[in-house]
Amino acid sequence: MTQRFLPASILGCLLLLVTAGSAAAQHRRPAETFFMRLHAGLSSYVGDQDKAFFASGGGFPYNAGVELGYQFTHPLGLGVGYQIGNYPGIDPTEEDEVRHTLRLLLRYTIGDDVGVAPYLQTGAHATFGKVLKPGSTQAESETAFGALFGLGVDIPLSNSLSLFFEATTHPTFPDDAADGREDDGGASFDLLTTLGGGLKINFRGAFTAPRVLAIDGPATLETGQPGAFTAATNENRVSRPVDYRWDWGDGTSSVGLTASHSYTAPGTYTVRFTASNRGGSDSRSMSVRVVPRPVPAAIIALSADPQDPDTRTPVRFRATVRGDTPLTYDWTFGDQQGSGEPAPTHTYRQPGTYTVTLNLANASGADTRTMSIIVRPYEAEICSEITEMSPAFFDSNNSTLTEAAKRALRDNLEILRECPNMNVRLEGYAAPGERNPQRLSEDRARAVEQFYATNGVAATRMITIGRGRVPGTTSKKEGAAQWRRVDTIPLR
Repeated sequence: MTQRFLPASILGCLLLLVTAGSAAAQHRRPAETFFMRLHAGLSSYVGDQDKAFFASGGGFPYNAGVELGYQFTHPLGLGVGYQIGNYPGIDPTEEDEVRHTLRLLLRYTIGDDVGVAPYLQTGAHATFGKVLKPGSTQAESETAFGALFGLGVDIPLSNSLSLFFEATTHPTFPDDAADGREDDGGASFDLLTTLGGGLKINFRGAFTAPRVLAIDGPATLETGQPGAFTAATNENRVSRPVDYRWDWGDGTSSVGLTASHSYTAPGTYTVRFTASNRGGSDSRSMSVRVVPRPVPAAIIALSADPQDPDTRTPVRFRATVRGDTPLTYDWTFGDQQGSGEPAPTHTYRQPGTYTVTLNLANASGADTRTMSIIVRPYEAEICSEITEMSPAFFDSNNSTLTEAAKRALRDNLEILRECPNMNVRLEGYAAPGERNPQRLSEDRARAVEQFYATNGVAATRMITIGRGRVPGTTSKKEGAAQWRRVDTIPLR
């Protein structure tokens, strides 16, 4: 067998690999699809007949064939094919140079699924043809077996159609099965080589993988604040169906090209958007800083302790509030006094009804609330124990206060001054035998009222009643004088 280290067909294919790369548009190759390959080209024989690669005579060195297969992934495919070829020089009579070959091919494409790419293929073959052996006058059918090796270049024309150029060598065994000659001192096998090209037709077009061009969303959010996020992809070209998914970085996710999301806790989160289909996936990420949501100043309630103060008792004011710190307090107590403390204490000097106002503020807002407080005059403890006061006695048929009556009433004045919350009922009486007892009793009661009023007791604190003649006796004093009187009765 003539020794050839590099068949011219393989050399030609290497040249194609170098020069064909820029000739094709950037189409994609499909995966998970059946395909058919149609090919044709030149053939050559190297073996024991000692012929040149493309020997003259015996017809044109052609080959043609078809292959059916399945493309598992973008790089890997498996096919079964049939090829017919004419190999000039393989038969000395130049009559039986046609060979039929069944091929099993495993093909691996180098590179990604886009654009021009080289590939390697290997497998096994069974080659049939008529062989004229030495000493025989009649050609007989023989079958040769062996492995096959090849390389080529694939040029996508569309997402379902590609052009290819390749060179494949078929070593054949046994040595005389292809050309009828045993080893004549060379190798113990013959080589059948093909160089050509063809079309690969995929039964399903290539999936166009998605590309994420950009994502957009707020860089900063407050807790509980929804943010709008959008993604830009090659959606007009991508193969359907496509899954669009947002991973928010807090254990939750959403779907779609646009989405809205809010966070419950402060922190920095990585937002990732992924677009995927059967052709592949792509993703982009961004960071979102989540800060606590500002809480404006708000007053929930106001309180005062005690609720009914007098003019000597300090009042402790408190406020139930919420809001981000720092908080500014501005109290006004209704008596032209105020405080900036959160829980101030204040003593009112005069009785009355006061409107207490709190203005609360922080950087996020302000709030105002009021409350009313009634301040009563100070009253000694003894005031609650007094149930009876001194009566004023009068001369017979007279309503003028005697000195003794004034002394008794002055004692009552001390009590009334000490107990400003105490009111009194003035009940006047007339003794039996006195003239005009009803009028007399009323005049006596008014005389006592005038005395108290002259000495500073407000008229609103007194009720004046004339009881007329006393209907019986009394235990206050003995004798008729006890009936000529005015009683000062404490009222609460």
